[in-house]
Amino acid sequence: MSRLFGRTASLVVDTLDISLLDYTFRVKKSLKPEPNTMDLEVYNLNDDHRSQLEQSKAVVSRLEVGYGGNNSQIFLGEIRSCKTEIRGADRVTKLSSGDKEKAIAKNRCKATYSAQVSVDTALSNIAKVLGVQEGNLKQAVGRLQSRGIENLFPRGIALYGKTWQVVQTIARSANLEISIQDGALLILEFGAAIQGGSAISLSSDPNNGLIGEPSEDADGTVTAECLIIPEIRPGVRVELDSNTVSGDFRVWGCEYLGATRGKDWNIKLTLKKIKAS
Repeated sequence: MSRLFGRTASLVVDTLDISLLDYTFRVKKSLKPEPNTMDLEVYNLNDDHRSQLEQSKAVVSRLEVGYGGNNSQIFLGEIRSCKTEIRGADRVTKLSSGDKEKAIAKNRCKATYSAQVSVDTALSNIAKVLGVQEGNLKQAVGRLQSRGIENLFPRGIALYGKTWQVVQTIARSANLEISIQDGALLILEFGAAIQGGSAISLSSDPNNGLIGEPSEDADGTVTAECLIIPEIRPGVRVELDSNTVSGDFRVWGCEYLGATRGKDWNIKLTLKKIKAS
């Protein structure tokens, strides 16, 4: 478990690098259509920095975690609330963030597509209207084309309404799951894991990061807990080998819990069996 020693983190909010302060974080991410979120508690910001965060608009927060200074991003989103409270000798600034939450709630589209419009063009245009990065869109389009799907609307279509609702309607019709991860689209075939790269191994070996034993419910959903491994994120494939549950799964949801001056440094996982394409 040497690779999981010497935990480090980097936190930038707006233009402020506050990595050297004490803070706690709770990041919730999943493959659901709802936006991912992060809740922060930052201890003892100075008056100028606290005022900057409380008054700024469209403030972006970025959290990276890792070990030995080798950090990876686990959240990128916009601050939706910021307030400070006195807690004993500390002033604690509480910040709440959402990943493209405003775009999901407010962006609307009005577009007409002919039967000849390619799946690539249709999805790229919708991503632009939504105001998100394309993410793995090109790879997903390639896999659709390999299934013989060249366009999503063989009879043409007129799309009106909230863009994100339109995206989810398209996803269901094409047997896809579409979510937003760190400001970018993640497009997966229904029940599939992210393609490419090695699966993350979690086992009952005490040097492998797994905390306790996983449990599996009646529908095959597995809950587990492990030390923070930054590569673990929604859609990633996990090979689980424990005394209670074993198999090939994908990460459906994960909740990262961390504290720079506390013991918390773990992920609560929700895993689901990978379905054949």
